[in-house]
Amino acid sequence: MRKIIMIASVLMAAILFMPTKAEAAEYESGPISFPAFGAVEAEWDYASEDDREDGIKTWSFYFTPNKTTRFVYITLTPVNLNIQSVRTGDSFIAGYRSSNNTEFLLEVTSSSGIASGERVLLFTVITEDAGDPGDPCQLNPGMESLNCSTDIEGFYFNDEGESISAAEYEEVCGNPTTPSDDPDDIPNSPQTGSAVPYIAIGGCLLAIIDVYLFSRKHNKVYKI
Repeated sequence: MRKIIMIASVLMAAILFMPTKAEAAEYESGPISFPAFGAVEAEWDYASEDDREDGIKTWSFYFTPNKTTRFVYITLTPVNLNIQSVRTGDSFIAGYRSSNNTEFLLEVTSSSGIASGERVLLFTVITEDAGDPGDPCQLNPGMESLNCSTDIEGFYFNDEGESISAAEYEEVCGNPTTPSDDPDDIPNSPQTGSAVPYIAIGGCLLAIIDVYLFSRKHNKVYKI
């Protein structure tokens, strides 16, 4: 009996101190609905085994509008991730992007815009895990309305979200910075989609320990 206990102790110690394997769940998230705009869908994967080991993920964000669209104003909120680079899809040019790659005004290259129901690639994002093992890694999209309150140099919109000239802007929008009397009227407030927060989860590198079961039979120890 004492011999069995000693063997079991040695095996348990070996399991506890054996190297851990870094791994992450891989799946494609479902689309999230933004009622005023359409749906955004995120997919991610590792481009190589080296990227897998280093926690470098490649994300693809797709957009399916619910009406003909010429501009998309989208934000990205990283959690336990560092955004390394963003490349816009072929259907867009970046009219504006913030210095930290978290806010974008994308203009459709076609003068006719994107038709309702047409699924297009918004951009490809490269991220690096920045959390501790086991921390959730998230890259959450948000969409914002384009209206008189939109403050992006060189771009002007009316309250219907239509692109207009600077002269038209002065005529139809006046001074959009004047506070509204309605306390609930928050200009350019982002839409996050659903009541349940959307999380495009990549999952930071998770430490997985292979558990060994053993049994005593005919004075031998077996690993299953």
